Amino acid sequence: MKPISLILASTSPRRQELLSTLGVSFRVVPPIFMERPIKWLGPREEAAYLAYHKAMSLVPRFPAAWILACDTLVAFEGKKWGKPRNKEDAVNILLAMSGKWHQVWTALALYQGRNPAGLDRSWQHWEEVSEVHFKKFSEQEARDYVETGEAMGKAGAYAIQGLGVSLVEEICGEKENIIGLPLKRLSSIVGLRNQFHSL
Repeated sequence: MKPISLILASTSPRRQELLSTLGVSFRVVPPIFMERPIKWLGPREEAAYLAYHKAMSLVPRFPAAWILACDTLVAFEGKKWGKPRNKEDAVNILLAMSGKWHQVWTALALYQGRNPAGLDRSWQHWEEVSEVHFKKFSEQEARDYVETGEAMGKAGAYAIQGLGVSLVEEICGEKENIIGLPLKRLSSIVGLRNQFHSL
């Protein structure tokens, strides 16, 4: 039986690199979905909603494939932070979390289309959380980090896999979840190595 194709509905180079470490072939296809904050949802629920709709946007194009979509949000003292709007917003986000703990939620949505054996399509979804404690740092240190350009396009305005690790004092949970793709949960649930092939 021919394996089912895997589509990664994400343009994030970090997610692509992480998924590649599982030794699985996949095709990257940008989701056709405009991300907008949903104020009345909590961070876990909003991340799940966005991941689901990113995956759903590609179902008409790839009805028989597996489609994997993700979304990551930072939660801090009742606030939700996605990607900063601009440099000043990034500085303010970092300073608010300086010397404190925050949570990083990543939601995954996996759509399984009708496969060659005629099995019905189905959805799987799950959310993972990791906690991060920032060092106490100054406004100038925050601005210096933002000026590297790394903060832009990152949930919570930092990249733990890059220079942003210098802001971090301690983490509790899976580091890959903070980067944007919780590998342990993904590999254990899906059994990726044996199920997918590239398009």
